[in-house]
Amino acid sequence: MHTIFSSIYAENARRRWSLHNFCEKLCIGRTTFYRWQSKGEIPSQYLPKIAKLFDMSTDELIGYKSETGGEIHSL
Repeated sequence: MHTIFSSIYAENARRRWSLHNFCEKLCIGRTTFYRWQSKGEIPSQYLPKIAKLFDMSTDELIGYKSETGGEIHSL
């Protein structure tokens, strides 16, 4: 099952960033990130920031698929 957190971990690995690096770039603490993860959600105001950080659309970040099954690559 795809989650936004799997996208974040995959992008961090691809860029060779630690979770600490990612959190610093987003200006949040790791405790905040772990709280989001335990709740299974990220506040909506952070989604565009994370997508921009990874140079992707918010749809790509959340793993949205269109009704035809193809991924959406832009808003």
